[in-house]
Amino acid sequence: MDGLGIGNFISNLKNLLPGTTYFIKAYSTNIVGTTYGPIKSIKTLVLKNYLLPSYILRKSDLWLDYAKIPQSNGIFNNFWYTQTAAIADFNGDGFDDISYAPTSTSGIAVLNPIPIEIYLNDKSNEKFILDKTIISQNIGTSGTSIRSIIGDFNGDGKPDVFYPDGGTNDIIVPNGQYASLLLSSPLGYEIKYLNGLIKPVHTRTTSGDFDNDGDLDIFVTNMGAVNCYFLINDGKGNFTVDKSIFQSKGDAILPAELIDVDKDGFLDLLIGGHTMYTNDMECNHIFWGNGKTFSDLNVSNLPNIPGWGVSLDFAVEDIDNDGINEVIVNRTGGIPSPTPPDTPLNFYVGYRLQFLKKDASNIYRDISDKVAMDYFTITGGAINKIQIQDIDKNGKLDIFDPDKNQNLRWERDTDGIFRKK
Repeated sequence: MDGLGIGNFISNLKNLLPGTTYFIKAYSTNIVGTTYGPIKSIKTLVLKNYLLPSYILRKSDLWLDYAKIPQSNGIFNNFWYTQTAAIADFNGDGFDDISYAPTSTSGIAVLNPIPIEIYLNDKSNEKFILDKTIISQNIGTSGTSIRSIIGDFNGDGKPDVFYPDGGTNDIIVPNGQYASLLLSSPLGYEIKYLNGLIKPVHTRTTSGDFDNDGDLDIFVTNMGAVNCYFLINDGKGNFTVDKSIFQSKGDAILPAELIDVDKDGFLDLLIGGHTMYTNDMECNHIFWGNGKTFSDLNVSNLPNIPGWGVSLDFAVEDIDNDGINEVIVNRTGGIPSPTPPDTPLNFYVGYRLQFLKKDASNIYRDISDKVAMDYFTITGGAINKIQIQDIDKNGKLDIFDPDKNQNLRWERDTDGIFRKK
């Protein structure tokens, strides 16, 4: 019973399951008897666990044209602006929203940082409206981030965003720029600059609880392994640089992901980049995690492909349901120049998906021809990101560019082959 007498009453329903539809009806009891109102239905929200690795949090039920959302709000920007898109439920209503860090190619952005933009879902998953109140004192980012990652970095259960220092190196800012955090707070969101990090600039970033201490740490890459390092979290969104955890050599490092590839309870570290010249990476790697370090002493080397000397992204999934994860590498063109250090030939021209499976001797083999068709092109531009999930909810696994404007998707048919759609 929720009240006596005449008036309005409120009933609090407890211990409800997430993502579940419940049917309810009001009732009133007097000396005559009990009368019931009409049956109504409610569905409880499914709230994400933002302490998961950023690789997992990249996945969303939304497949959006990243440029159209700001354009529909009268805002236009460049290509890299769309690459900073971060999808999360910023206002806690159970629907994913989207944020951007407007970009610049000039160090002037440091002197005049550009405000972060958050577009809230109107609960239709089709219309997103710019909200200028959710961030208090929107002082902006450095203006040159080219990626961002989602995670609960301060441990309050809400999504935060890390913007790496995509940086410039010019007269105005000779040492690059700085990374930024968009952190949830009692006032909504606030921006925190990480201006004490090691330079030069970061190329990519990933996060996860690699040491299993209950909070998210961040790994940032650079074109040289000596400048790749971990940012160790104190659980409240304060980070300390640690260069002792990643113990490897090599240069020209780009993508990285923390993923439990072998399902042993420890996050592993996938590293990729340029593999064209002697001072580049020898090949892409999986550094197997032990909760402490990532070392050349415990690593699997992934096969190169001649002519495709640049790796831009990874996806990991058990595509054949045998209990063992396959690794998918997103590659683009890169052939060593006959007159180094000139720009490589076919540099960032075309794309190629590389499907890798671990054999009985724990060596990764290229199985692309066996599991995919139309998975490469030698013309056009590269694919900057790939994602793997059943994005169209038809029961079939998809590999796709998360920016729907690129119109790239492969679907796994019933015969086990990924075909371009």
